Amino acid sequence: MLLRDWLCTQLLPMSEQSVRRAGLRARVTISLQHQLTGDPDADTARVDHAVEEQVLAVGRANVSRAISDLVRAGLVTRHYAGYATNHENRGGGRHAVYVVRPVVLRALGKIAATQSVIPSSARCQGELFAA
Repeated sequence: MLLRDWLCTQLLPMSEQSVRRAGLRARVTISLQHQLTGDPDADTARVDHAVEEQVLAVGRANVSRAISDLVRAGLVTRHYAGYATNHENRGGGRHAVYVVRPVVLRALGKIAATQSVIPSSARCQGELFAA
């Protein structure tokens, strides 16, 4: 599971508002009207799944937006897997890698790692993001 998806799932209970969720459920039911079978159990499951998908999609977008704000504020840096080092999927479908700056970790009372976790033998393209 990706970190963004995990974080979104963990934050869902905080964002659950019965009135908004009921409105979303009504909109989803209307949009799926032509796909519903008339079987109450099957239709409920289909609508529940579609509502969950929409909630997760919005949650993922919100998490991404929040992380982008942290990047703009200079609290974290972002690059993409394979940008600084080779990997099996270089050039497409890469995942974002976020690095919390050591000064930020110290401000939070965390001990910042001073050494890279990538072995020197794996550094084929140089250390573009060395601290």
